[in-house]
Amino acid sequence: MNTKQNSSRFYGVLWTSAILTLTACGGGTGSTPESVEGTQTGATRELVSNGPDGPPVADFQTEDKRASAADRKSDDDNASSATAAAQADSNPPPEATPTDNAQATEVGTGTETLEYAAQGTASRLSADTAANPLDIFVSLDGKDTWTGRLPSPNATMTDGPLRTVNAAQARARREVASMNLGAPRRPIHVRISAGQYRLTAPLVFGPQDSGVNGAPVIYRAEVPGSVTFTGGVQIGVVQPVAAAGTVVALPSPALDTANMRGGTQLFVNAQRATLARTPNAGNYWFVTKPVQLPDEPSAKTGYEAFAPPTAALAAINGLSPADRNQAVLHVMQAWSSGHHRVSSLPTPAGSVRVAPRALWPFLHFGTDQRFYLENVSSALDAPGEWLWDSSGLRYITTAADVGKQLVFELPVLEQLIQIRGSAATNEWVQDLEFRGLSFAHTRRITATGGNVDGQAGVQIGAAIEVDAARRVVIDGCTITRTGGYAVWLRNSVRDTTVSNCRMNDLGAGGIKVGLAAQPSTEVNGTGANVVHSNIVSNTGKQIPGAVGIWVGQSSDNTISNNLVANTTYTGISVGWSWSYGNSNAARNIIRNNLLVNIGMGEMSDIGGIYTLGESPGTIISGNVIHEVRPYPGYGAGAFGLYNDEASTGVTWERNIVVGTDAGGYLLHYGRNNKVRSNVLAYGDRGEVRVTVADPLLTKLDFSGNLLLPKNPSPLVAYATAPDVSYSSNRVSNRTLAGALDLAKCGSGCTISSAVLSIGKDPRNITLAGVDPETAAWVTQVASNSGPIGLAANMIPPVNADLPKPIAAPPVSYETDIAGTNIGGKPLNLKYLTGINPAAISVQVDPTATSGKCLRFTESLANVFRWEPVAVALLNHTGGSTTVEFSIKIDANANFLHEWRDAGINYRTGPALRIRPSGIDVAGRTVAPAPVGEWVTLRITAALGKESGTWGLQVKYSDGKIVKVDGLTNKDPSWNKMAWAGFISDAGVLSTSCIGGITADNATGS
Repeated sequence: MNTKQNSSRFYGVLWTSAILTLTACGGGTGSTPESVEGTQTGATRELVSNGPDGPPVADFQTEDKRASAADRKSDDDNASSATAAAQADSNPPPEATPTDNAQATEVGTGTETLEYAAQGTASRLSADTAANPLDIFVSLDGKDTWTGRLPSPNATMTDGPLRTVNAAQARARREVASMNLGAPRRPIHVRISAGQYRLTAPLVFGPQDSGVNGAPVIYRAEVPGSVTFTGGVQIGVVQPVAAAGTVVALPSPALDTANMRGGTQLFVNAQRATLARTPNAGNYWFVTKPVQLPDEPSAKTGYEAFAPPTAALAAINGLSPADRNQAVLHVMQAWSSGHHRVSSLPTPAGSVRVAPRALWPFLHFGTDQRFYLENVSSALDAPGEWLWDSSGLRYITTAADVGKQLVFELPVLEQLIQIRGSAATNEWVQDLEFRGLSFAHTRRITATGGNVDGQAGVQIGAAIEVDAARRVVIDGCTITRTGGYAVWLRNSVRDTTVSNCRMNDLGAGGIKVGLAAQPSTEVNGTGANVVHSNIVSNTGKQIPGAVGIWVGQSSDNTISNNLVANTTYTGISVGWSWSYGNSNAARNIIRNNLLVNIGMGEMSDIGGIYTLGESPGTIISGNVIHEVRPYPGYGAGAFGLYNDEASTGVTWERNIVVGTDAGGYLLHYGRNNKVRSNVLAYGDRGEVRVTVADPLLTKLDFSGNLLLPKNPSPLVAYATAPDVSYSSNRVSNRTLAGALDLAKCGSGCTISSAVLSIGKDPRNITLAGVDPETAAWVTQVASNSGPIGLAANMIPPVNADLPKPIAAPPVSYETDIAGTNIGGKPLNLKYLTGINPAAISVQVDPTATSGKCLRFTESLANVFRWEPVAVALLNHTGGSTTVEFSIKIDANANFLHEWRDAGINYRTGPALRIRPSGIDVAGRTVAPAPVGEWVTLRITAALGKESGTWGLQVKYSDGKIVKVDGLTNKDPSWNKMAWAGFISDAGVLSTSCIGGITADNATGS
């Protein structure tokens, strides 16, 4: 992801109808109340199980063990929330205490998921069974004092299956130890009968649980999909309610209050409830401006406080002490977000101060920065919302709840499975498999001090975590209703496979492979793993910046034939470094994946498939991507194929991208990448973009591609020679009303009459108007994408028409030069300063009203004549806008001021130059500009349908005023104000000073 450190771009009533109270079902260890027994026809029985050496529920850690994202490049060894007490040891695990007469509604997935899980499991299980395994049976009808050799109790009830997986694990360990001492080798199958098994601690597997190559230890469901391990406690069952908006009250669960104050998750009839929030789901407040704090360093201002709108400020200031203690402010950044606490430190009037600091200044990426307040009683007012506080746990019913028994599940574990070897001592977990099992209910907690995510939720843990392991298999499993990720092949994991699994309703993302930082000297680093034929869907429920499938500092992995759908951020991400140099991400294969509905208008600056840093030998081929859509107004757009910072040595070949807002392919900057024989179609604002020019080193090979653009200028920014070498590309003109602009392509592009057709199944893609070979490979690639044999009804409908996003009201702008430290830069301007970061800075000027000015200093060494630049980002689309600024120039000045829209091929409205010869508009001098004197310019222009002309007023130090009206916009079609630029364009040594800037919109939007 673009760190923007040296970026060359700008972005551009409480419901009170009824309150029902009941006695809760215990914390998973007591019996179900008599009032509930017999009411759950067909419900699956459940068992409470303690993990090896695991703490009881009441002893869970009260702090979030995941690492802060403040330094996204730091080693994430602290990212796991596993504790030392949860490590496996060589002793058999304790026996679990079964729940008497326990029943619960099924918490597994729907029928379609179980059918899919079975597809990838049946054939492989039969092959394993043929290897004469040693069987250990587990059933809710069993006893842990039995041998586990029988699948059901014998007639005399003296022997039969074990009751808990823990007892089966102890038995399996004894068998493994015996084989290690010379007993004949054979596979061990722990065969688990249908039911719901509750965990009070994660199941931990260590080296003593290992099989050997060819004789693995397998934990498997007798019937795939019929066994669920849950990290939740059933805190209550409520009889049917008569109306939506009913407030259901349950006694407070017997859990530690610190974690409950962290805003955990709640599921009602297997549906994720909404933690009480305001504004309600689907709505947001918007940051109005960053606020500088007296104790902030000049180079890091605007990260900790901001001015909210009036309603938000009233809501936050009106919090009770109890609410304030547990309140969470969820603030959206461009590609990530932060769960902040309301700071108790001194805060300027009219603002809110957060903890921890944000990773970027507020309004850094644009004008539409969203936030909301959650986990407070004052916000509990909408159906589907819930809250825990000193009054207990309350939930407001929805229309879908009416007439139904309501079962409440509260996750209490961060992980369900921990596989933990030790690379340091060369002790590995090997040949361990999990097949046909379901896993549900993990939680994510906001720490007492808050949490921020740098990118992709790399510090967030997973329901299943693997460390120091070889040849682990997770096949045909379901992972759902998580607080974090589903699976993490974390540190020193090799030759491991995650296949044929369904991962849905995820707090973060689906699968992570590797670490964010891996020492180059690590010979056992995570790599050579396979992620194949999985479904990852509905991500980002808690961490919206999480990725469907993420590969970090890891090499030689294959990510193939997966379906990634309905994500809030990037679909697949590969590589994890922000600069050129040694990288531990290489030779990864990303092929034949199907990606549908990526981004869904939630986050910005996203890719269908995204790379970061050097990845030599990485091949990304045969993938099909439908609809990559960002949240507009805060950050860059959405791209199908995205080479981000320093991406190097990546080959993109025969991929199909259909529907993006910003283009089929983006290279931020990188070297020696190849983009060959891809189809890039229907990008709203272009198809190919290169953000940074590096003419001697970029060497982007763009050849044999087919473009079907919606924009007549499909090649954007530096997507031209010599950075890009174009050859044998075709560009269709069948989707355009006007003529194509292919000047950047030179002779490397020809006009095509290609037409793309898509069936109801997004794998049904055909091309007409092209040669037979191209038509054939497009059809074949599309039909081969995603999990093999996946039924069409398992793929969500392609959503090309997202609802219009909620936008911020028109923002106003005012520089605070007086409040900015000498040498600093005022908040909420964007800067490009060339080779000298201090080329724009606040300096002492006794002649300025405040005694300071914002000085622009030119350098002959700047690469671009138009550096340095300062820009105010605005969002004015109607009414009229007025910009006023004061300026003092020297004898060499050539200062440009322009208003632009947000288009990649932007249009310009008012534009003027200020130099010693006067103030010029369209080559005509309209007013004088005396050297060394302060003048104040006031520009007013109509926007929207009334756009066309503008007026200028110039006020001089002697009080004289010059007015000029009827000036025409530089581009007649300009009608929106997104960018007010202040540009020193002298090209020689020169100094100009700005005394202040304001921008306001009247009666517009």
